[in-house]
Amino acid sequence: MAQKYPECYNSSTHRVIQKSIENLADARIKKQQELDEKKHRDEEVARLEAEKIATEARKARAEYERSPKG
Repeated sequence: MAQKYPECYNSSTHRVIQKSIENLADARIKKQQELDEKKHRDEEVARLEAEKIATEARKARAEYERSPKG
């Protein structure tokens, strides 16, 4: 345990503090959740941007086809 959670090891008592491990685990879980949420938001922004670009391309294509030279 001391090797896995060195920041929770109390060298004076040579014990690993369980409460510290729980707090550390909670912090790690929260950090992972935040990263997952950020990834999801970034993917959503990228999807919306791709849709916007595709819409603009369709509009440009439609204008080109309607033009007298098109």
